[in-house]
Amino acid sequence: MMYMTDGVSMNTTTGGGVSAGFQRMLTGQNVFISDYKYDGNHGPYGYVALGTDFPSKIVRLSLGEYGGKIVCQKGALLCASHTVDIAVEFTKRFGAGFFGGEGFVLQGLTGTGDVMVKAGGTLIRKDLGEGEVLRVSSGCLVGFQEGVEFDVQMLSGFKNVLFGGEGLFVTTLTG
Repeated sequence: MMYMTDGVSMNTTTGGGVSAGFQRMLTGQNVFISDYKYDGNHGPYGYVALGTDFPSKIVRLSLGEYGGKIVCQKGALLCASHTVDIAVEFTKRFGAGFFGGEGFVLQGLTGTGDVMVKAGGTLIRKDLGEGEVLRVSSGCLVGFQEGVEFDVQMLSGFKNVLFGGEGLFVTTLTG
């Protein structure tokens, strides 16, 4: 939280108990959740300003538009509606977790509300068709919806690996 206006109160809890807090911690979030509520007399609502820990864009996503679930990189979630659950998602293959740039643990965001995620750099939304493959530089993926296959592939070509600047592996998404 960067600031909040008069009449906004903050209540910090474990948001479902210690086990829920520990599960959130594994996904790069805080053990505790802060809820903000406006009880003021200065109009119909108050303001809470949120910021990120590095220069980035904040993107609002409605989970209903993505079938009720999206999977994000560890630590991408900034805030969410009360109707959103944060769960641990594991990469399905050892190579994807070890070499994929996102790690073994991802964030599964499920529910019916809105989420705000942080994304560094240029942000592009890409809708993949059935069987369409997109290769992304490892560490540059913010999130994807359920049904998209996440994997890591070795970059082909000796010169590409040594001089291309992408390293040995790229993240591969298949629609």
